[in-house]
Amino acid sequence: MNGVISGAASLGKTGAGTLALNNANTFSGGVNLTGGTLSIGNNAALGTGALGMGAGTTLDFGITGLALGNTIALNGAASLNAGAGISGAVNGVISGAASLGKTGAGTLALNNANTFSGGVNLTGGTLSIGNNTALGAGALGMERARRSTSASPALRSATPLRSTARPRSMQVRGSAVP
Repeated sequence: MNGVISGAASLGKTGAGTLALNNANTFSGGVNLTGGTLSIGNNAALGTGALGMGAGTTLDFGITGLALGNTIALNGAASLNAGAGISGAVNGVISGAASLGKTGAGTLALNNANTFSGGVNLTGGTLSIGNNTALGAGALGMERARRSTSASPALRSATPLRSTARPRSMQVRGSAVP
């Protein structure tokens, strides 16, 4: 969708397909993503409201250099995707009791003090941490490469990782294949 969406109403995305929002939208009611993938191509693609993500949904960073300022509420286990050659950042607070997945071969930065509690599952690319509570309160899981030609996911931190609530745990799953 390349036109500008304006007004006070919210936008809902349902169904298994992909919806691309590529313009600087000005609507203020937020986005409710309950099915499929929402691909963004502009920093203001989601308007000025919050993004609610349901179980099994994906927010895709469609172009490199995006810096998303919207808050995100995890209403179910959801994923953020940055494909090969794509880098982006989530600067808004991520909240909720569900888990967050990072998929795709690109780089994604989490830069705020996030409050979600379901943990992070890093299955591809690089996850860059710009705040010592960017990973929320849950465990960090990382999938190792399954083939010797595949790169394993990476975690990069610009700040020391600390948890005042409880010790952090990290799980590495899978094994490298020669």
